[in-house]
Amino acid sequence: MSSFRSIVLTALIAAVSSAVVAACSSNAGFGGAPPYPGAQPNPTPYQAGPGSTPFGGGSPGPTPPPDTPLTVDSASARFAYDSYAADPVKAARLVEVTFALNNSNETPMPVGDLAIAADKNPPTHVKLALQALPDQDTVETLVAIAGPKDPSKTKQLALTFGDGKGTMLATDTIDFPTAADPVITQLDSKRPAGNLTIDDVAVTSLNAPGSGLHYDVTFSATNASKTDASIAAFIVTPPTNDTDKVASPVKIAIPIKVPARTEMAAISVVMTYSGKSKTLPTGKYEVDASDGKSTIAQSSGPLL
Repeated sequence: MSSFRSIVLTALIAAVSSAVVAACSSNAGFGGAPPYPGAQPNPTPYQAGPGSTPFGGGSPGPTPPPDTPLTVDSASARFAYDSYAADPVKAARLVEVTFALNNSNETPMPVGDLAIAADKNPPTHVKLALQALPDQDTVETLVAIAGPKDPSKTKQLALTFGDGKGTMLATDTIDFPTAADPVITQLDSKRPAGNLTIDDVAVTSLNAPGSGLHYDVTFSATNASKTDASIAAFIVTPPTNDTDKVASPVKIAIPIKVPARTEMAAISVVMTYSGKSKTLPTGKYEVDASDGKSTIAQSSGPLL
């Protein structure tokens, strides 16, 4: 055998030996499987699961919501003034959440708890006393909670509804509100001239921090005159009923300047009922705007 063939044969034997050693050592240690499994004679076709991508690359799709017995038909959040804060303007705004639930099942379901979490913060629990009847929406419900420590950095609110005994019934995520102060916009030039008016008064019962009965008063204002209007405070007076013969007005110091030919978007105020009645009185709730000396605008609205 020539020296050249001898060298080639020796190199070939060494390469084969190295491959055998590598194959024997690839499964060594902890009984682990080889990094690349061998081909199967009859491979199982790929079945893409929820939220997965067909070839394993790229970003997975959104995680599907959990299958729950109820669904959130509509939900939204807004800021509200705390009428019993020493200074409602400087005090942290309350956060109001409005929602309705839908029950597509054949049996009614009691809803006893709502957990509201700002982004990844621990949730705040609100007790509910709702009955989700079969194949229909619940009444639109309003609750109020204290806002997070830094509202400017909060993006979303996670809502989780339960039966009050540990069973989740529905879940949803909504945007955190952004406008904490009154929004003023210009009136259309074709709008007739007029005085300052309080508009669209709506009164709704709600669950809120603290004891007693609470309600929300939401209203807007329009200054159709050619001069600015300066509001020093709003006075809210509930109607009387058989239990409370005399209505107790509540003054909320929220100074607002409504420039000439502008309108103020709706603002909300959380009120605590000061009467002895165990239910909120029906009838008209009056809202007065005061300049600090006298009433400059007035309106009213019923308890919805």
